Amino acid sequence: MSKQEEIKQWSRLYGRQITEEEYKEICDNLSGFFKILYEWDKAEKEKKVSTNKEV
Repeated sequence: MSKQEEIKQWSRLYGRQITEEEYKEICDNLSGFFKILYEWDKAEKEKKVSTNKEV
C-alpha cells in the first residue's frame, strides 16, 4: 500500500482528511507501541530463561 493510500485509509477512520504530518505521527506512535511490546516480551523471555537456570 502506498503512502497516499495509507493516508486515505487513516483519513477514512478519522472521518476527515489527515495531513502528512499527522500520518507521520501515527506511524511513529504505532512503531513505538510495537517496539515497547517487543521489549516487554523480550524481557519476559529473558526473565523466564534466568529463572529456569536458577532451578
